[in-house]
Amino acid sequence: MRSHATRLRRNAAVIGASGVLIGLLFLYPTSTNRISSPTPTAAAPGVVSTGQANGVTTVNGTPADTRYGPVQVRITIRSQRLVAVTALVYPSSGGRDREISSFALPQLEQEAITTQSAQIDTVSGATFTSDGYRRSLQSALDAPHLQTPGEALQEITKNRLRPWRLQSSAPRRNLMQTVNGLPAHVLLVHAIVVLLPLSAALLALTAIWSAARRRLAGPNAILALLVVVLVPITTSAGEWLEHSLAPNSLIHRHAELGDTAIYAAGAVAVLALIVWWRQREGNGVTSAKRAYLAPASGAVTTVLTVIVVIVSAAALYDVVRIGDSGAKASWSGWAQGS
Repeated sequence: MRSHATRLRRNAAVIGASGVLIGLLFLYPTSTNRISSPTPTAAAPGVVSTGQANGVTTVNGTPADTRYGPVQVRITIRSQRLVAVTALVYPSSGGRDREISSFALPQLEQEAITTQSAQIDTVSGATFTSDGYRRSLQSALDAPHLQTPGEALQEITKNRLRPWRLQSSAPRRNLMQTVNGLPAHVLLVHAIVVLLPLSAALLALTAIWSAARRRLAGPNAILALLVVVLVPITTSAGEWLEHSLAPNSLIHRHAELGDTAIYAAGAVAVLALIVWWRQREGNGVTSAKRAYLAPASGAVTTVLTVIVVIVSAAALYDVVRIGDSGAKASWSGWAQGS
C-alpha cells in the first residue's frame, strides 16, 4: 500500500514538473531568425594594392548577385600564385544564410587556392553562394590591370595563371533530388512527419509505462535511429528544392525551421537508446558486470522520465511548427489566388 502511494506521488510530481517545463518551452521564442544582420557594403572592384617590395597584389572582384544577396571576394596574389581569397560580401541576412556561408566559404576558398583557378565545384547546399563566389573570383582574376612589376597580365597568363579561366559553372547534383520525376523532399517529408512524432510518442510511453517499455523500447530505439538517418537526407533534398524555386521568404523560413529537426531527432534517439539499455540492465540481460544506468533507482527513473516527456513534447512541437511553415509556403499563393 505504501509503495503504491509512493508511486502515485512520484507520478504526480513527474506530471506536474513536466507540465510546468512544457509550458515554459512553448512560451519560449523558438525562431532562429529574429534579428537580421545588415548586408555589408560591396567594395569597389579592381586592384586594391600592389606591393613592389614583396610582390603581393590584392584585387577585389566584381560583386555577383545571387538570389539571397551579392557575393564579392578579394584575392591575394604573391609571386604569381593565388594565396588567399577573402569573402567581402556574402548572404548573411538570416540565420540560415549565415549558417550556409559559414560552412561553404572556407571550402570554396580552399579549393580555389588548391586549383589556382575559379574552376571550383559547387558546395552541396550552397548552390547560389558557390555560383556567386565563382563569378566574383573570376572577375578578380580577369582584372585588366592585374600585373606584377615589369610584367603584363598577358605574359603571366601564358604560364601559371592560364588555368584561372572559368570553364563551367554547372552545379553539382545532390543525391535524392527527384523520385520518379517528383521532388524527393515532397515524398521524404511524409516519412519524417509520421515517424519522428511516432518515435517521440513511443519514447514517452516506454519511459512512463513499464509494460510498454519491455515490449517497445528496443523497436523504438531502432526507429529513432532510422529517423536520424532520414532527417538529413530530407533536409538536403529540401535545400535542392528551395534552390530550384523562385526566391520566397516563406520557403526560406520553412528551410530554416527544417534544419532544427535533426536536433529533435537526435535527442529522441539518444533517450530511446538510454531507455532501452536501462531496461536491459534491469532485466539482467547485458554482458556487463555492473549496471551503468541505475535501473533500480527511483530518483534516476523520475529524472529520466521528466527529461523524456520534455524532449518528446519539444520534438512534437518542432514537427508541428516545421509542418505549419511548410504548409504556408506551399499553399499561401493558392489561398491568395482563390
